[in-house]
Amino acid sequence: MNLIDEEFIQPKKVNKPKNATKILLVLIVLVTIAIIAIICIMAALKKDPFRVTLDGEANAEIKQLLLIEEDDVKVPIKEIAPYLGYSAYNGDYINKSEETDKCYVESKNEIVNFVANSNKIEKINPSTMESSYYEIDEPVKMISGKLYISPKGMSKAFNVYYEYNKAKNKIIIQTMSYIIDIYVNEATELGFKGISDDYDDAKASIDDLVITIDSKGKYGIYDMANNKEILEAKYDNISYIPVSNEFLITSNGKMGIKDAQGKDIIKTKYQDIELISQDTKLYIIEQDDRYGVIDKNENVVIPAVFDKIGIDIKKFESNNIKNKFIILDYYIPVMRDSKWALFDINGQQLTKLNYDGFGCIITSGKNAKSALTIPSYDLIVAKKDKKYYLINREGTELGNGVDFEAIYLEIEAGKTTYYITRNEKTVDIEKIMERLLNMTKTNNQEQ
Repeated sequence: MNLIDEEFIQPKKVNKPKNATKILLVLIVLVTIAIIAIICIMAALKKDPFRVTLDGEANAEIKQLLLIEEDDVKVPIKEIAPYLGYSAYNGDYINKSEETDKCYVESKNEIVNFVANSNKIEKINPSTMESSYYEIDEPVKMISGKLYISPKGMSKAFNVYYEYNKAKNKIIIQTMSYIIDIYVNEATELGFKGISDDYDDAKASIDDLVITIDSKGKYGIYDMANNKEILEAKYDNISYIPVSNEFLITSNGKMGIKDAQGKDIIKTKYQDIELISQDTKLYIIEQDDRYGVIDKNENVVIPAVFDKIGIDIKKFESNNIKNKFIILDYYIPVMRDSKWALFDINGQQLTKLNYDGFGCIITSGKNAKSALTIPSYDLIVAKKDKKYYLINREGTELGNGVDFEAIYLEIEAGKTTYYITRNEKTVDIEKIMERLLNMTKTNNQEQ
């Protein structure tokens, strides 16, 4: 045997598979994908859990109240109210009832009425009983026996700021008082003495606007979100009008209206001015100690020649009157030299200036309540020479001037019934209404 030859025998070559390189590449790709997937899973696990904060603090109770489907959020009205400083009840505020398709919330500063399927809410000032209607983005919904509102609707109804921060998976709710506290400090840092904390003025803060007050007691408007002055602090007074998102400006004894950008709506030239209807955009103005009505373009609707416009609706609380200037959304009462007349919202004079007032004031009777209107017939009660009359939309006295000794209403089990007294006899007004309407119709045809 040749040992030398055996020592140097070459090992056989092993042929590697042709696709080994490809397999290796595939493995590398799979490992890379697995690593990326693990990283994504870890990132997802680290993502902030869904939270709701109220005035900067997490609130798990509110979180449980909300109905959330993807990006759609619904807020239960009665259930959210206590967290936002309100009490909540079934039914309507004026006509107390247990209707579950209506509810109202109440604080010391305002009452808010809600009705299922309506995209309007009503806000009532408890001091004056005057009310305003606000449109909301979505109608109130009845879901499983509860009334719900959209977040934007909640913001308008409860005067709160709402934001859904998708990046942080968080809903942010801030009350008006919380916002004002923040903006007071920021305004001070900007060099202002402070900001107006009047309840209506403070509502502008929901849109990041504040009414500033400088060291001289002058007023301005500041956009806190954009760090921009809308109006310099040089005006004698500024008040916010929440229903129209406008500002009432006073300068050198004259008043006007500006929008949220500081542009004129009504020029600053009147002794006094007040928005009396958001729907019709009518303003009552005072000039030379007389009152009149203008529209948003400053066209004269009722000339400024009257001593007074509007009536004291607190005397007629059971009538559910919403506006002291415009009765039944149509009649505008005016007074001059202690005599009253009616105009309509288009500026048409309906009656002569010969009435002693409007409404029948009842001071006695267990269930009898003062009456100003008969709403089902669009009638207003007028007083002349200690007698009462029913005026229709044409300004005509019903029944060819039939007079009554009293006109009043009673409410029993949620039902309102109107009564008239004539010749010392009292009857349900419905029993004679057809006759009165026919008499009026016949008289108009003869004329």
